[in-house]
Amino acid sequence: MTLPERIDIGVDKGFSVTLNPSLEEFKNAVNLQIETKITSGRDEFALINLIRSPTGFPEQGYRLKIHPDGIEIAAEDEAGAFYGLQTLRQILLQCPGRIPCLKIEDWPQFADRGYMLDISRCKVPRMDTLRALIRLLSSFKINQLQLYTEHTFAFTNHEVVWGDASPLTAEEVRELDEYCRHFFIELVPNLNSFGHFERWLRHPEYKHLAECPDGFTLPNGKSFPWGKTLRPDPESLRFLEKLFEEFLPNFSSQRFNIGCDETWEIGQGRSRALAEKMGDGELYLNFLQKIAGLARKNGKQIQFWADWVLHNPENVDRLESDITGIIWGYEADHPFDRQCEVFSKTGRDFYVAPGTSSWSTIGGRIENAIENLSSAALSGVKYGAQGYLITDWGDGGHHQSLPVSYAPLVCGAGQAWNPQVDISDRMAEILDKFVFFDATEITGNLWVGIGRTARMMKKSPPNTSPLHYLLFSDGKNLDHILDGITLEELASICSHLLRLEAKIPSARPTCRDNQEILAELRLTLGLMLHAARRGIARLSRSTVDITQRRREMTLLINQFEKCWLARNRHGGLHESSNRLRSALDSY
Repeated sequence: MTLPERIDIGVDKGFSVTLNPSLEEFKNAVNLQIETKITSGRDEFALINLIRSPTGFPEQGYRLKIHPDGIEIAAEDEAGAFYGLQTLRQILLQCPGRIPCLKIEDWPQFADRGYMLDISRCKVPRMDTLRALIRLLSSFKINQLQLYTEHTFAFTNHEVVWGDASPLTAEEVRELDEYCRHFFIELVPNLNSFGHFERWLRHPEYKHLAECPDGFTLPNGKSFPWGKTLRPDPESLRFLEKLFEEFLPNFSSQRFNIGCDETWEIGQGRSRALAEKMGDGELYLNFLQKIAGLARKNGKQIQFWADWVLHNPENVDRLESDITGIIWGYEADHPFDRQCEVFSKTGRDFYVAPGTSSWSTIGGRIENAIENLSSAALSGVKYGAQGYLITDWGDGGHHQSLPVSYAPLVCGAGQAWNPQVDISDRMAEILDKFVFFDATEITGNLWVGIGRTARMMKKSPPNTSPLHYLLFSDGKNLDHILDGITLEELASICSHLLRLEAKIPSARPTCRDNQEILAELRLTLGLMLHAARRGIARLSRSTVDITQRRREMTLLINQFEKCWLARNRHGGLHESSNRLRSALDSY
C-alpha cells in the first residue's frame, strides 16, 4: 500500500477525547500530514479508521488490518486503539512511503506492564526528561510508571530532609499524572514507608522514629551510623499518616506502592521485646497491615515488596485480599518460579519485578538482564501474575546514564507483552529504528556492545560489575577486587571498548536528545576504560604516571557533571560526583 502525502484518520465517536494527545504524538512520530475526524463507525473517505467494536480479545487488545484501500484498527477499549496505533507507528517507521498489507490480532499477556525508576539515589530527572521518558514508555506499550521515592518529594515542614535533593513538588506530580494519562500510563505513587528510611532517620528531628536510632550492623558485618527502618509503633503510624495525606492526593491512581523491603533492623532495637514475644515475621506483618489501613483511608490499595513475607511464606495467605505483593529479584537465576507459586496458591494478586541490571555497573549487564527479565515473565505467566514491573535502580549514587537501561527496557517491554517472543537479538536494531532514529545503525549497537562488556570477565558479583568496583575503589581493596580477574580479560575489555569508542564519530542519531546520547556514550566508555586501565596498572605493577591518571579522572568528573545536568536536577549531583572524587583522591 502506497501512502499519500496527506492522510485522514477517522476516530469512532465511541472513543473519548482521551485519544487526542496520543494522536498528536502519532502524527509527530510518523512525520505525515494527518487530519483527524470524529466519525460514527467507519469513514470510507479516511485512510485510517479507529473503530470501536467487539473483538473477543482481552482488554487492551486490538485488530490491525492494512489492505489496499485503507487501514483499520478495531478495539473494544481506548487502550486497545492506542496500542494498535503504536504498532502502526512502528510499521510506518520501518516502511516509509509504502507499507505491506497485513492483519495483526494482538493483546498483552500482563494487564499491568510497569517501569519503576529510582529517583531517590541522588538523581532526580528534570520534568522534560520525565515527559520524554513517558512518551518512550508508551511507545513500548508500558502502561504503568512508578518513581521510587524516599525523600525526593517536597513535603511541607520537612525541608531538612529534602532541602538539597531538588525534589518533585506536588504541582509537578499532578502535572506528570495528567501527562501520563494522555499516553495511557498510570502514575502509581511509590513511597517507601517502613525500611529505607535512612534519609529521614539520619536527622535529629526524626531519630526518635528509628528502630535503631544509633545505627546497626548487618549480619555480614557492615555497619550504619543511623537507622534505616521505622520503629513499628503508633507514633510511626501517625507520622506516616501525615505524609500519606499530603503525598497521595496528587495521584489519580487507586494504587500505592508502600515499599517496605529490607527492613533489616526490625526486632533488633526498640521493638526487640515485642519481636521476642511474637516473632519478627508477625511483627512485620502486623505493621504492614496497619500501613495498608492508612492507605485505604486515602482511597488506595497497596503494593509492597514481598521479600520479607517470603521469608515466612505462611504469612502470604494472611495478607488482606486487596494487597498486592511484588516479587523482586535481579539475578539471572532468581527463583521466580518458586516464589510465584507461593502467591499463586493463596490466590493473592502479585507482580513479578525483574530489573535492568544497569545500576552499580557503569555500562550495564545486558546478558544478566535478558535472563532475569525472561525468567520473571515466564514464571509470572505460568502462575498468573497480574503485573510485570521493570525496575531501574540508582544504588550508590546513580552513576549510570539513562540510555544504559534502554536495551533492557526494550527487552522487558517485549517480555511484558508476550514472553513467548524473544527479541533480545534485535535490541540494537529496535533502539536504532524507534529510539535513536539512527539510519547508520551504530548508536544502538554501541549501547548494546557496552552492556555486553560485563560478560567478558568470569567474575560476576551480584547487582554490580567488577569495573564499577575498580572505578570507585579507595585503593586499599584493589587486590581483593582483582582477585579472579586476569590481565588478559582487562586487556581484551580495553580493546573492545576502544573499538566501540572509534565508532562514535560515525553514529548519526537524530532523536531529540541526540547530543546528550553521544555525550553519554563518550562518558560511559571513558569511565569503563579508566576502570579497566586502573586494574591493568595494579595487576602489572606498572608505574603509571599518577599525574596523567588524575588528569584523566578529573576530565571524566567534569563530563559526568555536564551529562548529569543535561537531563537531571542539580540536587544530589555533589553527593554522587564526590564518590568519583574520593576515588581520585586515592590515586
